[in-house]
Amino acid sequence: MEDKKIDLYYRYSIYVLLLFLSGCSLFPVSTIQKPENWQFQGRFIMLTKEKSWHMKVFWQQQQDKFEIRFHSPLGDTQLMLYGDVDKAVLKTQAGQWEDKGINPLLKRYTGNYIPLDEVSYWLFAQPVPHSLFSWEKDISGKITLLQQGMWQIHYVSYDNKTQQPKKMYITHTLDQNIKIKLLIKQWQILP
Repeated sequence: MEDKKIDLYYRYSIYVLLLFLSGCSLFPVSTIQKPENWQFQGRFIMLTKEKSWHMKVFWQQQQDKFEIRFHSPLGDTQLMLYGDVDKAVLKTQAGQWEDKGINPLLKRYTGNYIPLDEVSYWLFAQPVPHSLFSWEKDISGKITLLQQGMWQIHYVSYDNKTQQPKKMYITHTLDQNIKIKLLIKQWQILP
C-alpha cells in the first residue's frame, strides 16, 4: 500500500513538472478580460511640472474606434479625441489636429507623452500585449500594481459590482513629474 502511494505521488510530481516545463500557464494574466465595446465616465487628473488638468472624462470604445471627451468641472467640452487604429483627431475650441495615433497627437498638443493607447488596456488591469510587464496582486488575486515600460499603474480600488478598476494612479518611473489619476464613476460594457 505504501509503495502505491509513493508511486502515485511520483507520477503526480512528474506530471506537474512536465506541465511547468512545457510552458503551460496555470495562472491567467488577469481575471478581467478586456471587452471590445465599453464606456466609462469619471475624472481625469494629470499633474506635470508645468501645469495640472482636472477634468471630467467620457470614454467610449467600439472595437477599434474610440471617442474621448474631456469636460471642464462646469461641463463644457474642452477637448475631444476620436479615431481608430489608423488615425486620431483632436478637437478643441482653438482648432482641429490629426496624427497617426492618439499618443503622438497628445504629445504634439500638450508637450507631454500621455499613454492613452496603453490606458485602454490598463483600465481593465491588463498589460499591453507584446510588451514586458510585471505585477503585484492582493490576496484576492486582484492586481494592485502593474509595471510596464516606463509606467507604474497603482490600482487603488475596484468596483464591487463590475469588478473593474475604479481608482488608479499612473506614474512615469523616470519622470516623477508626470502623474495621472483616473477615478471611474460609471462603467458600462456595451453589446
